[in-house]
Amino acid sequence: MRSPAAGFAEEGQDYDTPSSSSSSSSRGSSSSSSSYTANWWWGYLFRWPEMIDLSVPARVFRWAAGIDLSYFTTGWSWPSSASTSFRWLDNLMWTLVTVLESVSIVAMICCFFLFCGCTFCDHPLRRAAVVGDKGLQNHPPSTCNSGLQLAYLDNPPFILGFCPVNPVLAGLDDVLIKMEVQRSMSLLQFMADEGLVPSPEEEIKRRNVIAKLKQIVNQWVKRVAYQCQLPKNRIRAASATILTFGSYGLGVHNAGSDIDALCVGPYFATLADDFFVVLRNMLASRPEVTEIHCIKDAKVPLMKFKFDGLAIDLPFAQLKVISVPENVDILNPFFLRNIDDTSWKSLSGVRANKSIHQLVPNIELFQSLLRCVKFWAKRRGVYGNLHGFFGGVHFAVLAAFICQRHPNASLSVLSSIFFKTFAFWPWPRPVFLHGRMIPPTIPSDSRFLMPIQLPCSPNEYCHSNITRSTFFRIRTEFLRGHTLTKDFLRPEFGWSPLFEPFPYGKKYAQFVKICLSASDQDELRGWVGWVKSRFRSLLIKLEELQGFCDPSPFEYVDVDMAAPNVVFYWGLQPSRSDIIDIDVVEEDFMKNMSNGYRVPPGRMKLSVVKASQLPKGMTAPNHGGGKGGTKAHWRVLDSSQRKTHSSPEGPQISNPNEEEEKGKRKAQKRFPSTKMSGSRAILVALSVICLVLPMLCNCDLISETCSETPNERLCVATLRKQNGSKDAKQVAELALLMVEAVQVKANETLSYIRGVQKSDLKLANTLMMCNENYNVILKVDIPKALASLKGKNKDPRFAEHGMADAGTEAQGCESSFDGVKVDGANTKSRDDLLGLNNVVFELSVVALSIIRKILHRFD
Repeated sequence: MRSPAAGFAEEGQDYDTPSSSSSSSSRGSSSSSSSYTANWWWGYLFRWPEMIDLSVPARVFRWAAGIDLSYFTTGWSWPSSASTSFRWLDNLMWTLVTVLESVSIVAMICCFFLFCGCTFCDHPLRRAAVVGDKGLQNHPPSTCNSGLQLAYLDNPPFILGFCPVNPVLAGLDDVLIKMEVQRSMSLLQFMADEGLVPSPEEEIKRRNVIAKLKQIVNQWVKRVAYQCQLPKNRIRAASATILTFGSYGLGVHNAGSDIDALCVGPYFATLADDFFVVLRNMLASRPEVTEIHCIKDAKVPLMKFKFDGLAIDLPFAQLKVISVPENVDILNPFFLRNIDDTSWKSLSGVRANKSIHQLVPNIELFQSLLRCVKFWAKRRGVYGNLHGFFGGVHFAVLAAFICQRHPNASLSVLSSIFFKTFAFWPWPRPVFLHGRMIPPTIPSDSRFLMPIQLPCSPNEYCHSNITRSTFFRIRTEFLRGHTLTKDFLRPEFGWSPLFEPFPYGKKYAQFVKICLSASDQDELRGWVGWVKSRFRSLLIKLEELQGFCDPSPFEYVDVDMAAPNVVFYWGLQPSRSDIIDIDVVEEDFMKNMSNGYRVPPGRMKLSVVKASQLPKGMTAPNHGGGKGGTKAHWRVLDSSQRKTHSSPEGPQISNPNEEEEKGKRKAQKRFPSTKMSGSRAILVALSVICLVLPMLCNCDLISETCSETPNERLCVATLRKQNGSKDAKQVAELALLMVEAVQVKANETLSYIRGVQKSDLKLANTLMMCNENYNVILKVDIPKALASLKGKNKDPRFAEHGMADAGTEAQGCESSFDGVKVDGANTKSRDDLLGLNNVVFELSVVALSIIRKILHRFD
C-alpha cells in the first residue's frame, strides 16, 4: 500500500499550479507599434503574478518595466524637436531595458526558490550520513545540477528524506568527519559522567559473584544427583552452569544494574523440588546472600536475591542431558530437544543475547548505542515492559537493527538515525534483524501494536504489554528524539536536552495515585511484583474511561504512611479526568488481583490527585536516574575553522550568513545600471518587494515550522493547500490551519466509512468501531482543539491533548482490523480506508508538533 504521507503530498502538488490567467490589455499609443510588439511578447513573462492572485503588484510591475505606456505620461520619449530618424533608437533602448529588467527579476526569483527548495533541507545529518557511513553509497542522479549530489538514508519501507548537498561543502569530508568524532566523544563522555559505565572494580566484583554462583550450582547439582541415587560415575560427571543475559550479558549494564543469570541444569534437576527448595536453602545458608524470595507464579519462574549487595534474578532451565558444559552453545538444536515450555521461555533471553552478539557487526558501537538509548528511555519514562513500554530486549533489537544497516557509522550518526528510523517506522510492521528469516505472519493480538521479532526464532516476538496510550507515548518520544538529533552537527548542539527528565507535573493536570502497602518489606516485594504483573488490565480500564493514560514507571514512597509502601502516579487526560469513577476502577482491579491470592498479602488504594500533590522527585532535574542533573557536553570547532576562505591546512566551514549576504550582493549586481528616472527606479524596487516579500515571509514561516515536524513534506503540502496560508504571520495560525486540515480529512474518512458500511456487511463490526473512533475525533477532539486555538480563552494545551487524542483514535480504528480476514472487494475497501486513516493519523502528529512549538516546551 502506498505511503499515505506521500499520497497526500501528491494531492498538494497542484497547489502552485496556475488555475487561471487573465490577458493584459494594451492601452499604448499607436505611434510605437514596434515597441508594443516587443513589449507584448515580454508581457507574457509577467503574466504569472496574476495567476497567483497578485494582480495589483503585477500591474505596477508591468508599468514599471515599460510594458503599458498609457500608465504614465513622462516616460522615455524624444523631444518633439528631435529628428524622427532617431525614434528607432528609442524603441531599441526601450526593448533592451525591458529585457534586462525582466531577466534580472526572473533570475532573482529563481535563485530564491532554489534557496528555499535546496538549502532548507541541506542539514548536517544528510551530509554526515554520506560522509560518516561509507555503507551508504546509494546516490541517485542529480536533478539540480552537475555540482549537487543527492543522498538518502536507505531505511525501508520509506525513503527517509533526500536533498541536495551544497556544492560549497562538497570538499569538507575531513572536517565533517572530525565533527562527527567530536560529537561521538562528547556523547561517550556524557554517559561516563552520568555513571552509565561501570568502573573496573565493579566489573571484577560482578565476575567474582558469577564465579561463586557457578561453584554453588555445581555443588547443588551433585547433591541432587546423589539424592536421586544415580551411579557414582554420573554423579561425578553431573554439572550445571550459569549463563548471563540481559543488560549484563550484552555489556550495557551500569553500576546499579542487577544481574540476569540463568541456571541451566541437567534432566534430573526439577524446578519445583530441587531449584526452589534445595538450591534456595543452599543460597539462604550463605552469609553473602540476602533478601532471597521465590516467584513461582510468574511466566518465567525465578528467584530474586542479593549476592554481596548485587541484585540477581535467577530463573531455571532444564536440558535433557546428564551434564551441562560450562560454555554450552544454547543455540545448538541438540540441547533444545524435548524441553518443556517453562525452560524454553527461560532460555529465550540467553538465546536472544547470543544471536544479537553474532549479528551485530561492531559490538562496541552497539553497546554504546544501546546504553545511550536505554538511558534516554528511562529519563523520558518510556522504559519498562510491565508498564506497557519497551523493555531491555526490545531496545536491544532496535539498536542492533540500526547497527546492522549502518555498519560503518559513528556513534553520533547511529544515534540520530535510530530516532529518525523509528519515528517514521510504519507500525505494526515488525522489526527483525538481517540474517534471520522474515516473519511469516504479523501477530494480530492487540498486544503487538509494535511487534519486534526475537532474533533467535522467526515465529517468536518479544513479549509486549503496549496499549494505545503507551504506543502514542513511545512514538511521540521517538519524534522528539528525531527533532533534537537531526541537526547534531550544528555548532550549538548539545546532548543534554535529549536526556531531560519527562516533566509529568507540567504535562498532566491530574494523576491516578496507586498506593500499595503491606505489613513488612518481604510481603511488600511479593505484593508489588504481583500487582505490577497485572498493570496492563488496569491501564486498559483507565483508557476505556479516560481515553489516555500515561503510566509512569517510577516508584515512590509515601513517608506519611507508617506501613511499608510503594506509590505510582499515572498521568490522566485533563479534559476528561472529572468523569472518571476511581472507586469502580479500584473494585474491578482488586477482584483481578484476588484471583491469584486467597487472601491478598497487601493493600491497594487508588485515588485521583492534582499535579500540585505530586512528590518533589517527579519534577526534580535529576529525575529518572543518573548521578545528578544532566550536563552540557558538546564541542565545536574554533573560529579559525569556520572562516569563509580555505586555508592551506584544508577546507574550512563557511559561514552561512556571510554566504547569504554574498549571494544577495551578487543578485543585486545582476541588475544593469540604466538611466531611468528616480521615481521609476523606486517603483521598480517597490514592485519587486511587493512580489517577493510576501512569498519570502510565508515560505520562511511554513518551511521553518514544518522542518521541525516529523513529516515535513506532508506539512508543507497541506499548509500550502489550505486557504489563508499565504496570510499566516504566526505559528498559531498555521496550527489552526493544520487542525482544520485534520478536520477535513476526518470528515472525508467518516463519509467513506459510512458509505462502505451500507455496501459491505462483512466489515460491519469493524467499521462500526471506526465510526465510533471518528465520531470522537470530530465531535470531541477537533472541536476542543479549534476552541482552544481561536476562542476567547486560548489555551494551546487543550489543542495539544485534542490532537493527541485524534491520533490515538485513528490508531484505534486501524487496530480494529487486526485479525479480520478480508478477500476480494473487501480488501480494496479495507486498504482505501486504512490509507485515509493513516493520513488522518499523520496529520494529527504534524499538528501536534506545531502546537507544541507554540507552547515552547517541546520536551
